[in-house]
Amino acid sequence: MRKPGTPEAVRLIPINRIEVLNSRERNTKVFEEIVGNIKAIGLKKPITVTQREGADGEPKYILVCGEGRLNAFRLLGDQQFNPEVARVLRKMRPTTRPESLAVARLSKLCFDIH
Repeated sequence: MRKPGTPEAVRLIPINRIEVLNSRERNTKVFEEIVGNIKAIGLKKPITVTQREGADGEPKYILVCGEGRLNAFRLLGDQQFNPEVARVLRKMRPTTRPESLAVARLSKLCFDIH
């Protein structure tokens, strides 16, 4: 059991285990900047996912926030990364339309989100 106030262990997850429910088109120039920043200094803002059991019994992940960053990792050839595994609450207040759509779809799919 982890002591309060101590960080959780770093966990790497395979990118190919992430499902994007609400994909959207991106501005090419902005996306190129994201790719360049991640290549130069790494990931500053986490990619947020929620964990589920896959059909094969292995964990799968549903993207909550960070599709552009996830696509940048894919473009850079990375196979895995350390995400923020979120506990998404039904009362979460999304700040953007894509986040609102993602939360709405997640709350329909996931009754016990962890």
